[in-house]
Amino acid sequence: MCLNEDVSDDKSLVKIDSIIKLLDPAVQNKLYDDLLHETSVNCGKALGTVSEFVLTPIYLLKLCNESSRKRFERSMKRLQAKLSEGDAKEHFVTPASEVAQPILDELLLIDDEGLSEMFLELLAKASDSRTARQVHRGFVTTLREMVPDEAALVSHMVSNHFFPFVRFMFNKFNPVTERLTGLEYEAHLVHPDCISLYLENLTRIGVLQCNDDRIFNTTNKWELLVQKYRDRASFHEYDEKNPFTPKVQDSRIDSVFWSRGHYIYTEYGKLFRSACCDRLKADKSNR
Repeated sequence: MCLNEDVSDDKSLVKIDSIIKLLDPAVQNKLYDDLLHETSVNCGKALGTVSEFVLTPIYLLKLCNESSRKRFERSMKRLQAKLSEGDAKEHFVTPASEVAQPILDELLLIDDEGLSEMFLELLAKASDSRTARQVHRGFVTTLREMVPDEAALVSHMVSNHFFPFVRFMFNKFNPVTERLTGLEYEAHLVHPDCISLYLENLTRIGVLQCNDDRIFNTTNKWELLVQKYRDRASFHEYDEKNPFTPKVQDSRIDSVFWSRGHYIYTEYGKLFRSACCDRLKADKSNR
């Protein structure tokens, strides 16, 4: 079956039927009732787009799970909407299997709408001749390494910006606090207290780059961050007029101060975000 055929086509149903008959009778009945239900068939071209990857015994067995099936149906409806935008149907191409198959596997497991939307955006771009070359299989691997809050961060953090942080130091080798960015107050995170872990992971997987002790003199963003987090250093006396200058305490060698730096997207991270988020941003601006 060609991927751009509607799944309601008789040949499509025959192919599904021939696979289902290989399975246990009880499983067959469940699949006929659920997978081929009108709500799935009505997904039209979206389901036709991925049917080559979906119509395997292993994938059909996964769809026997009610939660997985509901996630699949929701995803196909959203993919249908993406493939119907503008003149997208005129540029339809078969998505590469190394991109489509792992995305479909993930869509059976993910409940978070933001993270699943990124996977769907990749699949939609992989199905469009104008954008297919922008979708690297590595982007799928990167998404699989992210939790929903990290997806929310990437959506929030614009590619051509830098994201300053401050860090209170006991001396230049011993930090008292983690890197403090204020992003936990700006992005809509389920667990804002995990912001440091999220940023570390995004750095680990190559989306962000962390630059310590690098600043831009044209902005006072670091001073504002010191004011925001001054309570984190309340148990130490530092020079409030010159918070970034080390101050020796009690005539000891150790000194306290606020260090500065910033996060930026890597070149890979910029391409990754563009592939996963650009259309999402446009959609939101039109709402």
